[in-house]
Amino acid sequence: MTVRLELIQGARAETLATTRVRDDAIAGYDPRLQRARQSAVLTEAVLSKFEAGPALMRVTAVGSPQWLRTPPPTVRDLAVRIER
Repeated sequence: MTVRLELIQGARAETLATTRVRDDAIAGYDPRLQRARQSAVLTEAVLSKFEAGPALMRVTAVGSPQWLRTPPPTVRDLAVRIER
C-alpha cells in the first residue's frame, strides 16, 4: 500500500510525505497486519506557501491490486489551523 500525507488549504495542496508499506509475498500464508510509521516536518519553507487560517491534513492510503481488483483508497482528514 502507498500512503501519502498532504496539507490542503483551498486550491493549494502540498505533499509532505509518501511511503510504501511492504506487503507479504503471499498474504494468505501470513495474514498478519503490516505496520509502518511516517513523520513529516513542517518547515517554514512549506508553511510559507499557505495563508494563515484553517487547513486540512489528509492521509490517503491506496492498496495494491488483489484478485484483479484494486481496493478503494482509505482517506482520513484532520482539520488544522495555520498560524503566523
